[in-house]
Amino acid sequence: MINIVKDLGEKFSSLKFNNAEYSASQNLVTVKFLYNPDLIDITQENIGEIKDKLKSMLEFCDIDVKFTKCVVNETVLGTYIYMTLINNFPTLSKNLNSNDITVECSGINAKVKIRLRPSIYDYAVKAKKEIEIVNKLTENFIAEFSVQFEKLQDDIGTNFIDDNIEFQNSIKMIDEKILYELTNKVELIGSAEYNTAIDFTTIDREMKDVVICGEIKFLEKRNYTKTAMKNGKEIKYEKTFYTFSLNNENKHINVSFFPRAKELVRAESLENNLKVAIKGYTKMYKDTLSFTADSICLCEYTKMKGKTNKKSVNEKYHTVFPEKYEDFEQSSLFDTTDTRVWEKDFVVFDTETTGLDCKTNEIIEIGAVKISKGKIISTFSTFVHPDKDIPAEITEITHITNDMVKDAPKINYILPDFYKYCYGCVLVAQNISFDMGFIDAISKKMGYEFNHEQIDTLTLARQKILGLKNFKLGTICEKLGISLQGAHRAINDVLATAKVFLKLY
Repeated sequence: MINIVKDLGEKFSSLKFNNAEYSASQNLVTVKFLYNPDLIDITQENIGEIKDKLKSMLEFCDIDVKFTKCVVNETVLGTYIYMTLINNFPTLSKNLNSNDITVECSGINAKVKIRLRPSIYDYAVKAKKEIEIVNKLTENFIAEFSVQFEKLQDDIGTNFIDDNIEFQNSIKMIDEKILYELTNKVELIGSAEYNTAIDFTTIDREMKDVVICGEIKFLEKRNYTKTAMKNGKEIKYEKTFYTFSLNNENKHINVSFFPRAKELVRAESLENNLKVAIKGYTKMYKDTLSFTADSICLCEYTKMKGKTNKKSVNEKYHTVFPEKYEDFEQSSLFDTTDTRVWEKDFVVFDTETTGLDCKTNEIIEIGAVKISKGKIISTFSTFVHPDKDIPAEITEITHITNDMVKDAPKINYILPDFYKYCYGCVLVAQNISFDMGFIDAISKKMGYEFNHEQIDTLTLARQKILGLKNFKLGTICEKLGISLQGAHRAINDVLATAKVFLKLY
């Protein structure tokens, strides 16, 4: 089978042999190919010609063929290259972040740039590692690759490595995870621009943009009533949604899918026993983690072990140092003596940012407090120097100016210390998904993993306080008699949030 594409002739030279399966009961060989639609059209005529050629090679059995579209996509390639370097080129991947890799695609041409630290750059060029990388990429993608190394310049002085905690803490722990390789994908609902899925039993918190896989079981189509205002009148109408159990190796997770109007017809093709990959998000409901699907594709999945590098915890603080917290008000936080046993430590935190989108905006302030045995014991507070100026409308809300952050450390200095501060603690915040979106976005680039248990004080307040006009932090504090001064400054918001948490938890 190894020379099968060559034997098909020049016309089909752009196909890539994937694998072949033989069914003894049917005496059938199914040959699977990858193809790039920019290079070849998979027409019925071409399929027939390929089958005839294969039949002449494999006369003893019947022949079937399957084709998987392999489109060069910058996002997919960037992620794949990063994982390829970590798993296959440990020397190159030391200190490598995902944002050190850029991919430019034009047709079937993919130009890859990899930025390396000076000493690693010299080694990579001398050893001609770009050739090995091209060969590795060509095994799994139909494209013309070129790989170029770029030397990162130290733009903050000669003591960059000595001063920067990112280099001091460059030792990474290898974390082996169960992953699933997805093949023979057929888009059913939404886009399927993902090639791997994770083991859903490892998910223990609310997460976004997660891909899982398994077989559909116990599928149910349901309706619910939604209310809306139209021309000043309240109208009610029915909406359709689906629930099912996604099963994989005797494990399952409950999934909900709410199709949009344009997806209703395709959603009808969902049925039990389909093998699918699903991209979506997890949500905690009544202490149970459930999954809501955004996109669904049919696929085959194969279990594999993936290695990811993650940073270890610093031995000491380097840039931001926690400070002891003392507050006479803590003795009167509770109306009666607090007899609860506090078995866990908590870090309540808040961020101020240059905007709402964690993919395009930056953190400009982090504030946090640590709670141990039901008492606030320390604070962690710092401005963050962003790469871009703070928009005027953000300054108006937060009162944080460009002058205030110009001498602050950048986030790559701060995050290792914040990670150390949070280590072993439950994370708490008001509308925690917003703040964790920014923390997760930067931590993934730097190799840290904030997989802490999380609590949202917004959810706590909705569960335990009735009759509020809204659940903004200021409104909650007013109801509970907690002072909130200097709102929209991280440390002030976080102290108020901590006191809300202590009363409601």
